[in-house]
Amino acid sequence: MEVESLIYDSIQPSITVGKGKHGQVKKCKYQSYVCCYKTMDTERVDPKKLTKLVQQLHSDMNRLMGNNHIIQFIGTCVDTSKHLLVMTEYVSGSSLKSYILRPPKIHPTPNWEVRAKMAYQIAQGLEFLHNHNYVHRNLYSRNILIDFDDFFNAKIGDFGLHDIRDEIDAVNQTNRDLVDFYWKAPELKDTKYSSCSKKGDIYALGTVFWELVTNQDAITLETPSAQQAIEGAPQTLIECMLNCLVENPIERPSCQDLTSTLFEFADQDDSDFNSEDASQPPTMDRVATRDMVQSEYPDSAQMVSVNQGKQFLDNKELGRCYELGIGTEVSKAQAFKYYDQASKLGYLAAIHAKAVCFENGSGVNKDLPEAAVLYLEAARRGHLASQHQIARFFQHGLGVPQNHERAVYWYHSASKSGNRSSQNNLGRCYQLGFGTSQNSELAVYWYQKSSDQGCTPAKINLAVCYEKGDGVAKDYAKAFELYQSASEKGNPHAHYKLGFCFENGLGVEPDLIKALKLYKASGAGGYERGKQRYQDLKKQVNPQLLLQRNRSINERSIATITPSNMNDNSFSEITPSINDIDFTPTRNSENSNNF
Repeated sequence: MEVESLIYDSIQPSITVGKGKHGQVKKCKYQSYVCCYKTMDTERVDPKKLTKLVQQLHSDMNRLMGNNHIIQFIGTCVDTSKHLLVMTEYVSGSSLKSYILRPPKIHPTPNWEVRAKMAYQIAQGLEFLHNHNYVHRNLYSRNILIDFDDFFNAKIGDFGLHDIRDEIDAVNQTNRDLVDFYWKAPELKDTKYSSCSKKGDIYALGTVFWELVTNQDAITLETPSAQQAIEGAPQTLIECMLNCLVENPIERPSCQDLTSTLFEFADQDDSDFNSEDASQPPTMDRVATRDMVQSEYPDSAQMVSVNQGKQFLDNKELGRCYELGIGTEVSKAQAFKYYDQASKLGYLAAIHAKAVCFENGSGVNKDLPEAAVLYLEAARRGHLASQHQIARFFQHGLGVPQNHERAVYWYHSASKSGNRSSQNNLGRCYQLGFGTSQNSELAVYWYQKSSDQGCTPAKINLAVCYEKGDGVAKDYAKAFELYQSASEKGNPHAHYKLGFCFENGLGVEPDLIKALKLYKASGAGGYERGKQRYQDLKKQVNPQLLLQRNRSINERSIATITPSNMNDNSFSEITPSINDIDFTPTRNSENSNNF
């Protein structure tokens, strides 16, 4: 869907939901879709200049389509009073500022898990803008919306209109309120409003994080400190906030730095191909998670009334409460009941949740064909998580005839919108020639996209490409770096590959002690090849060499050990510290469960 010129007469009756300096914000229907539009007081702006500004707006917004953490533009038109109307998707919720400082009565104050996930989502949205060389300029908590109908998903809004606002201020000879500047970076406060930078956006993001960790309005922010955070605030989130708010812009992190750091809070499981060798058939985790839920739009034939919308919200939230045991006992059957009722109102998140129930047999008899029907319905209407899931179903023939071409189609659709799991799986399809022509360069491209978003299996797959020179110049150092990054996430497959690097000196100095540690960690995590390699290397390696490589492992003198006095028990006698070391992975949330 592209940003386009709209037909004013097709906009159905609207209600005012907000008001700002340059006009009102109204909820409406356009071609049976619930939307939202902002009026801009452009009646005094020169028509030719306004036309150019609107054309630039359309061009910019068409570049910024498809990310679930920014508000999606629909189009523009002019009303009978020569006011510009800018239409966007409608978000059923409130601003982040209102949600944090004045939570609605029907929703509890967000806990730290919710706040941390919102911080991650906002950073993702800003990263998307910056990756497209777009500076927001106006980022603060009032311009971030929380979608109550999409599991409290955070979306960045109010971008793209700065040039039009500047023109309105110029013709009306007005200036922006000083209150608008509390989020502005120190280096930008002494310049005119149009001055902006990505590092300025990062500072503004820091004020948003400050509100998340302090529960205070950032307009009162003077000198940020960790002591201002309320009890229980995650240290990682506090550190991100402080790093964003440093005065020197050069020292502020990038969006990619922030999303990588905050990734631990995302709590997203990946359903990915993850095979250590490109010559082997791919494997995929069988995961369906509500955290992959993306934006939803009611079907035009099933647009709901206000009462129906409330019923949907109640049903879906009740379903989630029963599913997770929030305020009640866990009841999968009750969860399915409420997801089913909400799905009949046409909302995609509920349809997706219902499909997950059928796939897993949660609260209802397992029915893969029915799950496939529901995933496909939601996928066709733009639901990102369902696009990934139906691709997986076609890939493996789950409830539908196996069809690699259709799998590639849906992986590609979800990949374009930024789904990291689909990007990784699409790369695997290109690497192996599943459902498409084999293309190692495209495989590397999609692995890199997914890896940049923190997908651990994608890092492993990309590392294999660098190790073997498949689709990219061979680079052992780069392969080692990627394996190490994945290993730090507790992935047993990555432990194995990193151990292989240490054993063979690929991108690093050989170190058999570290190789043994990693192989053992890999085996402890359930990776059979790691377990077997640990046993084999332990038998083959020279005990004296082990001690020479790392004397801290065992302080015994090796002077008394000679070939003449070594026996079958010598190895076990001199290496008890190796066996005693705890190699259990520290984090298993992204481990591969191959089937």
